[in-house]
Amino acid sequence: MNKSFIPVLLLSCGVWTLDVLRLKLVALALNIDLSLNLIITVSILSFLLGALPLTSGGLGIIYGGLISVLLYFGLPLASAGSFVFWSVLFLMESAA
Repeated sequence: MNKSFIPVLLLSCGVWTLDVLRLKLVALALNIDLSLNLIITVSILSFLLGALPLTSGGLGIIYGGLISVLLYFGLPLASAGSFVFWSVLFLMESAA
């Protein structure tokens, strides 16, 4: 096994943990009660939807898919749309 495997694995786990934390903070800021399991599901699903080569960069597929998942789990449309909008905006602001 390559000796850089462990540091890369730890950094990757850190990135996924921070993504889940970002989504939880957005949910708390919007006063939306989302379980940690649902937030982890949304985080993984956004990665998988972005990896599908349907549109360039997953544009539209990711956000529509995330809203659909949140609707499936019982969130109202306004809450699901707000959550996805603010989580994407927060991601772009933190990357800048």
